[in-house]
Amino acid sequence: MLAAPGGSRQVLEEVRARASHVLTVAGNYRRRLAVCAADVRNGASLSFLISAAHKMQNHAARTLYMLDQQQAIRQAKTARTEAERTSSIRAIAALAGRLESLLRDTKVTVDEVDRLTVGPPDQISWQGQVAQGRAVTWPTDATGYHRVLASLLSFKAQLAEERESLESAATRPELK
Repeated sequence: MLAAPGGSRQVLEEVRARASHVLTVAGNYRRRLAVCAADVRNGASLSFLISAAHKMQNHAARTLYMLDQQQAIRQAKTARTEAERTSSIRAIAALAGRLESLLRDTKVTVDEVDRLTVGPPDQISWQGQVAQGRAVTWPTDATGYHRVLASLLSFKAQLAEERESLESAATRPELK
């Protein structure tokens, strides 16, 4: 969606509405399932159901985030006045906070699926190191969540670049 600047507004609004609905419904299921924990014999199966609802929420939150980032960057790129640049800087700062929360939430899912697919973290042989959002070679990415995490890190870099561009434009006299 970030790569399609001419996308249909109606389609984007439908995607936004569906993602918002998924956030609500999946959150309700997570809460309802958690209440059942004491009455369930197979706790592992219940935890998988709760995890599935969490993954749906995370996916919906990422979708909403991407829509909002697309809009904020489009507005930032067309900001001409000081007031427009200030508004865009504030919007980008708010998105950066949301993105940090989304990164933490996605990391929980990554750790969870890694335990299921490749084993406990202390038993994984890492082929690379995590360092300031740089690319890392994971032992496996059977679920795609490492790629999701990498895409969120690229969004973080894109936001920082856009904010820097706005702030530097504010200091150049010809753009004031």
